[in-house]
Amino acid sequence: MTKTERILLALLQAGLWEKADLNMTAGLLPCSEEDWQEVYRLAQQQTVSGIIYQGLLRLPDPLLPPRSLLLRWTVLIDRIEQRNRQMNSLLADLFRLFRNKGWEAVVQKGQGTALLYGQPLWRECGDIDLCFPNFADGEKAADFLLKASPQKPEKEADGSLTYLLRGIRIEHHRTLLDFQNPFLQPHLNRFIRKYGLTEAVLPEGEGAFTIPAPMTHVLLLNAHILKHVLGWGIGLRQLCDLALAYDRFSGQLEADDLYGLYRKAGLRKWNDLLHAFLTECIGLPADRLPYPSAAKVSPLPLLEKVMQTGNFGLQRQGRTTAKAWTRKWHTLKAFCQNASFTLNYAPQEGCWTTLRLLKGNL
Repeated sequence: MTKTERILLALLQAGLWEKADLNMTAGLLPCSEEDWQEVYRLAQQQTVSGIIYQGLLRLPDPLLPPRSLLLRWTVLIDRIEQRNRQMNSLLADLFRLFRNKGWEAVVQKGQGTALLYGQPLWRECGDIDLCFPNFADGEKAADFLLKASPQKPEKEADGSLTYLLRGIRIEHHRTLLDFQNPFLQPHLNRFIRKYGLTEAVLPEGEGAFTIPAPMTHVLLLNAHILKHVLGWGIGLRQLCDLALAYDRFSGQLEADDLYGLYRKAGLRKWNDLLHAFLTECIGLPADRLPYPSAAKVSPLPLLEKVMQTGNFGLQRQGRTTAKAWTRKWHTLKAFCQNASFTLNYAPQEGCWTTLRLLKGNL
């Protein structure tokens, strides 16, 4: 890792776990203004600016960035807070509507996962991802809401429906857990029936909504990370989500059931790598993992991907192109470039993900 990447991870751990260990920054801080500018850029690339800012607030004054950069960072945090408040307001309104209409919906990740953070409004938000256990409810909700949407809805390759509402992107998904192996679906259905869902309340009491219960929550986050690692890439924010979920839900997780499902899915090796990353790079205490890893594993294969691609691979060529077929070509290319990683860590899931992607695009 570069010096600035090491500073980034040291501040990430200080902010995420809300404690500062100055030994982590020994030999790294103080640093030049150019280094601080690069840390600021990396934090935005990885969508962890709020977490890094929390880490900065725990540094003594002589180690802080230049005042001008610190002011820019403060303005950025204010924008992140405002965006979260807008999203929370929309989410509260949506769930009041859904419940009045008798439509059952579940929030995947996003604002539900943000509640795990010490400062939920400082976690950078993206879309509102919804899953409707009865997909017909989702279609009715979409038909109703699209009257207020300025954008024509789009159907994605995975069958999800996306549209804009109040400037926020909303996605309706067909499944709660993003695993593509069809032979795993009966096991996933039993898992969801057993562990299911729970209620949550938005910050400042804005409203109640439904989210996955702890066991379902960690499985959903794991599947989401894997899906993007096998494709365009993943950033630090999603890995911080899972680290906090393991920590906050420790004592509520049934290790045997999680391990058994990962074994059926052929994901034991993937989870050994993931857990090594969470403990060595994110700072999750090993005793907060749901089960101990079978072998000592280096986190470097995953760390390299995270640093190279950033949040959802937005740094990669072709990721943000407006041309549909160009975007599809680069998506397929990304999966092909990851073939060696996929075969090593998640061969079954990788194969089915690629096949489903090809079918959806065609």
